[in-house]
Amino acid sequence: MADLDAIRALALALPEAVAGDDHGTPAATVRGKIFCVFNADPARLTLKLDPEDQRNLSEGHVGVVSPVEGYWGIEA
Repeated sequence: MADLDAIRALALALPEAVAGDDHGTPAATVRGKIFCVFNADPARLTLKLDPEDQRNLSEGHVGVVSPVEGYWGIEA
């Protein structure tokens, strides 16, 4: 599995992506909007996905990909 530094490099290589910050946590943004947060403790990646992609990935990779309740995830 790739480490967070490798994933950060991939995210920031996307068109218009720049390093950002989400309340003190490193993030990647495009045009001022966060699309990815790099959480070091515990090591995890939070991605903003459309609902269909989120559902497909979480159902297809149980235990690896999981939706988060609230703003970025499934409805509470």
